[in-house]
Amino acid sequence: MQFLSLSSTDPALNLALEECLLQWLPADHPGLFLLWQNAPSVIVGRHQVTLDEIDS
Repeated sequence: MQFLSLSSTDPALNLALEECLLQWLPADHPGLFLLWQNAPSVIVGRHQVTLDEIDS
């Protein structure tokens, strides 16, 4: 397993990089441990309800 620490706090960049790496790495890759911190943001997945994810 490889470790990758990102200094970016831009959620769009961090998510795009994660997606790119998951598509680019071969299936037999031992894996990546990605570590980053996003600026305050709301990240909503396909089956999530936006209002349920907002901490108000």
